[in-house]
Amino acid sequence: MRPVPRNIDRPNRMAEIVIVFLFCHYGVMFIMSNVLMAWIVGLGGVYVVNKITANKPEGTFFRLWYKFAPIGKFFANPKKAPWFEV
Repeated sequence: MRPVPRNIDRPNRMAEIVIVFLFCHYGVMFIMSNVLMAWIVGLGGVYVVNKITANKPEGTFFRLWYKFAPIGKFFANPKKAPWFEV
C-alpha cells in the first residue's frame, strides 16, 4: 500500500483567503454592482491579509478578527436572556 499525503488536514491559510475574498467581493458587489472592481478589491484584500499574516502561524487572521471585531457580542448572552423561544 502506498502512502497517501495528508492533504485534508494539512494546516494552511485557505479558509482565511476564501473568507477575505468573498467578504470583499460581495461587499463591493452589494455597494457598487461592478464585477471588475469587486475582483480587484477581493484580490487586494487577499494580498493585504497575506502580507499581514506572512511568517505567522495559521489562524492569525482569525485571532486578529476576533480581537478587533468580536462576533460574540452580537449574540444574546444565555445568562442574561430570560428564556429562549423555539
